Amino acid sequence: MKSLMAIIIREFKYIISNKRLLAILLIIPVFYTSLFGLLYCEQVVNGIKTVVVDLDKTPMSRTIIDAFNKSVKFDLIASLQSEQEVTGYIESEQADAAIVIPKGFSTNVYKEDESPILIIVNGCNMIISNSVTVSALQIVQSVSTGIAATKVETAGGTSFDQAITRVNPLSFRIRAWYNPTYNYTNFLLLGLIATALQQVTLLYVAVSMVREIEKGTLPELRQMKGGAIIKVIGKNIPYLICAFLALSACATVARFVFDVPYRGSVLALFVLFLLFLFCIVSLGVFISLLCRTELESTQISMLVAVPSFLFSGFTWPLQAMPLPCKMLASVLPLTYFAPAYRKLSIMGLGLSGIQHELKGLAILSLVLVPLSILVFKWKYEKGYQLRELVFKKKEEIVS
Repeated sequence: MKSLMAIIIREFKYIISNKRLLAILLIIPVFYTSLFGLLYCEQVVNGIKTVVVDLDKTPMSRTIIDAFNKSVKFDLIASLQSEQEVTGYIESEQADAAIVIPKGFSTNVYKEDESPILIIVNGCNMIISNSVTVSALQIVQSVSTGIAATKVETAGGTSFDQAITRVNPLSFRIRAWYNPTYNYTNFLLLGLIATALQQVTLLYVAVSMVREIEKGTLPELRQMKGGAIIKVIGKNIPYLICAFLALSACATVARFVFDVPYRGSVLALFVLFLLFLFCIVSLGVFISLLCRTELESTQISMLVAVPSFLFSGFTWPLQAMPLPCKMLASVLPLTYFAPAYRKLSIMGLGLSGIQHELKGLAILSLVLVPLSILVFKWKYEKGYQLRELVFKKKEEIVS
């Protein structure tokens, strides 16, 4: 126990003496959380810049335009005279969408002939285009039902509510559980926090062992009491503690500054944080032991960052990925942490609800820790002893 504490204190002294490292481990993750939170502070996409081309110019067409104007989703910035003018607005990014009501629209509606409203949207930005598509569909369907019900009410002498039922006998309602407003902050911020913290922790743990070689302090570490297990664990407990403090601070900022809900068990969150960070630290140790220079370990840790976020299920659902991608995702810690954090925070589940993710992180840790210890033994203890023996033999031959 004394030897373990000696190694932990030694590593803590290095972290505290290196102000830049201490700031990156503790402050940068919180800074990223604040930055990402501000980025998505609007939570949903509103005020989409839209132009209108009303070729019909009738009370019915004005009713439709008024419905779009009253929606918070759309900001009607200009009324154009022809569809050709839309191109200039879209290409110059003055507008993201256009509403085109064709000539003779109201006449065709009363004749019960097809007369579609054209919605033009810039498909380069999928988030905006999807928002335009869904919102425009809801508005047009609502106005269409109202117009049809008015016709039935006038012709049949029924009440407006009865006319609505006759015109639209099938209806549906969407009840979105846990995130009813489709809040982007609730969905993305949690994953971005984990991604940023993973990269910061992985980057500095990955160079921790290589640094001992480059600075010539490896003999000092080897002479300290304790075996390979004590040395590997002792060197990385300080990073685990720093990462845990940083992640806790990030979660606090997300909850109380950006109002991201947390409805789950605090104990489950503690266990999840601990397992995730232990897994990241173990991965960092393994990378550090395999590399020969700080530059090499930095490059490899950076290579882990991009696929981790892409394969975690935030940018694209795991079930929609091909089998090779699913296999790669299964060995990345973020794949298990991100959905588990979301389940705890947004869905309010407990330990039983994230058992699969906890098992995945535990298995990764149980594989990485023994591998790290084995590599440390062969590369830094037996390998170092072998190099010393060869060096002594050379000296004897020379003398």
